[in-house]
Amino acid sequence: MTYKVLIYSNPSLPVGLYYCKCLDLKLVPSGDSSYLWILLLTGPSYQECAGQRLNSILHLTDASASLVKKFRKTFRIQDDEFSSAIGRWGCVSVFDNTWCGTKFSNVAYVKQTALMKKASLELEEGEKNGLLEWENPPNMTV
Repeated sequence: MTYKVLIYSNPSLPVGLYYCKCLDLKLVPSGDSSYLWILLLTGPSYQECAGQRLNSILHLTDASASLVKKFRKTFRIQDDEFSSAIGRWGCVSVFDNTWCGTKFSNVAYVKQTALMKKASLELEEGEKNGLLEWENPPNMTV
């Protein structure tokens, strides 16, 4: 399957910062390199945008090393095991994009401030303890 095309199915969300849970990711070989397909879920505090799924693609090349580093810091990945991001929360930037007349949101991994890190950990703890309040609980399964 070509995961890269999944970003075009992303909903068009208002531009801004969102706390998202990493639901899934796959390491996908592609020619001489590989990329990560990442499935994110927006958090419960975004009213009409809560529980939206966003696909993200992150190329694992020398040119994108700084982006990979931001992804690792967003989801607190300490080693080469990208899958440890699954189930964790982090803050990402969402921006508008268009391709062949289709509007969709794209994800950028941003530097995590101390406040962002604290909020992400609180979301994880709240979810673990059943304290996250969803108006319309999303499907958390992949």
